Amino acid sequence: MASNMMNPSDRGEESVKSAIMDQAEEGALVLVGMDSTDDGMSSAMRKKAVESGKRTQVHDISMNSSAIEEGHAPSIVESGNKLLLRPADPSSSNWMTRLVRVQDDLHHYRGNWKTAAEEMAFEAEDFAEYRSCWETAWRTTCGSFDYMTALSSMQFTYYTPGRARYNYAASTPPTLQIVSIKLAEIAGGLRWPLSVYGVVAIRDVVDRNRNFLFSCHSGQSQELTQDDPFLRLVGPSRAVVFEDRINIEMELKVKDPTGSQDKPLITQAWDYHEPFNNVSTLDFKNCFCTIELCMQVVRKTIQATILGVQVVGDGPWPFKYGARVTCSPVPGKPGTPNNPESGEIVMVNSKDEAKLYGSDGYLHLQRNVISVETEGRLDVHIQAYSKSGKMFAKKHVRFLPQFSKISQRHCFVRGAEVEITVAWSLVATNKDIFMVLGRNSCGS
Repeated sequence: MASNMMNPSDRGEESVKSAIMDQAEEGALVLVGMDSTDDGMSSAMRKKAVESGKRTQVHDISMNSSAIEEGHAPSIVESGNKLLLRPADPSSSNWMTRLVRVQDDLHHYRGNWKTAAEEMAFEAEDFAEYRSCWETAWRTTCGSFDYMTALSSMQFTYYTPGRARYNYAASTPPTLQIVSIKLAEIAGGLRWPLSVYGVVAIRDVVDRNRNFLFSCHSGQSQELTQDDPFLRLVGPSRAVVFEDRINIEMELKVKDPTGSQDKPLITQAWDYHEPFNNVSTLDFKNCFCTIELCMQVVRKTIQATILGVQVVGDGPWPFKYGARVTCSPVPGKPGTPNNPESGEIVMVNSKDEAKLYGSDGYLHLQRNVISVETEGRLDVHIQAYSKSGKMFAKKHVRFLPQFSKISQRHCFVRGAEVEITVAWSLVATNKDIFMVLGRNSCGS
């Protein structure tokens, strides 16, 4: 069932509150963003929920008269047995309202299409609507829908320690760590292996531009197999700030093995603002596939950029038969036991030496940026394959996070000295302020 959209300015404050109270009595109420002036109403809703004997989640909402009069109050979104109130934002309320309607339509119609072609046409139409929503709300201030985020993971690496560590343009905010993206299931006549290409991107409130997680064109499609169904991620290129909401976009296609026209695999965009605990998996489904996106929240973040994994000295090249480099960001102070739910993040995994070898002994990494807890640590694991394709040697080094500058560690892999270089930086949280303040925002 598509969402029924109501604006509080059309109904009046008391009518809206009455509708909310009725929904609280029925249970399963979800509210977002209330200021302290409405504590009485919040308590009353919780009491209603308890009296009804139903499970109800009550979060804060903003419902002040001035916002209603100006037409910037939250939109009420009635969806199934949930009443969702979106935060009041005069610049984006219409865009969010339209996006919620698109997502609810997808939920309602899923399974009711007569053919796969009909479902994929509906997906394409909804993605076009989503794109139109974004263009209407953000093109003037953020540029083209296709623009990539221009902020760097090393935006504050050269900040001088001890000088205005916390500033208006950067901090150590909560972020989302993207662990992996897996093609978990295929259907609709598709068979392994699949040559997949396209884009998976994520947007946050810092600049609302695309932060690419996966990106490749048809000439460089990735072959996915039942034994290795994970996309080779190239991002994010900077930490994904998770102080409000994020948008995830998937536009993936499958190459036709016969050489005829390629087919869409999935074309969807979703808005998320729910709390994530430890490692969470989000499912994206249609008639052809189920894609699992694994992520986790980093509560207080420093960005780590793996600048280089380099074989130094006169030792032999240890990665002739391939290499696997992974990072394990571990939360908690040094000495804290490893969290079994902490995700291992693959920076590169290949048995093709030509794809690994760079000049001056550098190992080519497909992914470079990791979010690390300010009081945690970062373990970097380096593995070399043998001629038989099995793991031959494994070494790891440990880094403690810094607020800026660069740190290096060394280890030996198959007799060769390997140097790992990491750049550290605060996280840019507001592009507009950074553009105004420039380097002065770094406190250097």
